Amino acid sequence: MLIRPRSRILSLSIRMPTGGLILSVASSEEVVLSQATTAGGEVFREIRIRESTGFRSLLEVVAETSFEQWLLQSQAHYERLIDNGQVRHQWRMGKMGGKGKEARKEVANSQPT
Repeated sequence: MLIRPRSRILSLSIRMPTGGLILSVASSEEVVLSQATTAGGEVFREIRIRESTGFRSLLEVVAETSFEQWLLQSQAHYERLIDNGQVRHQWRMGKMGGKGKEARKEVANSQPT
């Protein structure tokens, strides 16, 4: 994954368990993840923050491999977590929960060709 900052810096965590992708951002303001976009041969999603004039892009998460493209294009499941007064916005994509070779085989078979 390639990260392109667009405006201010924010705390971003990227985890890639077998068959999945978890993006997590710490922010007290409303933060959203865009739909997957394909432009210039790249697949990416933007993390945006709501402002009085609309949404502003904070950064882009860009796929560098076909597997990462598949992850970014899969449905994102949103979760808002509060830990010690800090708000964390988290999105999960892909197929998670499997272990080892079986999970990798299932993910590989579900990718578009």
